[in-house]
Amino acid sequence: MKKFRSNETGFSAIELVLIIVIVVLIGISGWLVYKNHHKNAAATISTTSTSKAATSTSTTPKSTSTSTTKPVTTTVFQIPELGIEITVPNSIKDIVYKVDPAGTLSTGQQTQSVTLSTQTLTNLDSDCSVNGSAPPLGTIYKTTGQYPSNPDVDLNNSSGGLVKQFSTYYIGWSNPQGICGTSASTQSDASADSNLFSTALHSTVQPIQ
Repeated sequence: MKKFRSNETGFSAIELVLIIVIVVLIGISGWLVYKNHHKNAAATISTTSTSKAATSTSTTPKSTSTSTTKPVTTTVFQIPELGIEITVPNSIKDIVYKVDPAGTLSTGQQTQSVTLSTQTLTNLDSDCSVNGSAPPLGTIYKTTGQYPSNPDVDLNNSSGGLVKQFSTYYIGWSNPQGICGTSASTQSDASADSNLFSTALHSTVQPIQ
């Protein structure tokens, strides 16, 4: 009876060892599988992130810097006889003028003038030419010395209304003495051009640069 129990006890010990070995093997196998799976998952995540980053970079539109240049709408018009230039709108850039005879005021001041129109208005009606009854852009004067302090009283010693006083001379302007042209449309164009020229003259006249 005792011998039989000894054999049964030995058998049970071997069985226990086998069970332990099997459990260890299963644990090792599971750990290896988990480790391998974790590496693959990490590699997949890294690849996906890199792909997204690359896609994001490739699809990002490049910023384009564009500069817009405004079209030139004015022209510098020079009158060498008076030594001045005026920046005028392009709509009246075809200015024409005639040089009037030089004169001397009662104060001894020397004056030179030009009478102005545009070629467009001249083509519409000869009455709007520089030799017409009322040249549409009036007359510019360049007079030596200072503009009179009281031009309303001393009319004989001034040349037009003061546009700008310079150190040794002043520029004056007489507006058109009437409206040229026989048609209403020509008269309207002449009046509009006169206003444009007056604004340009008073704001931009300067010595020729």
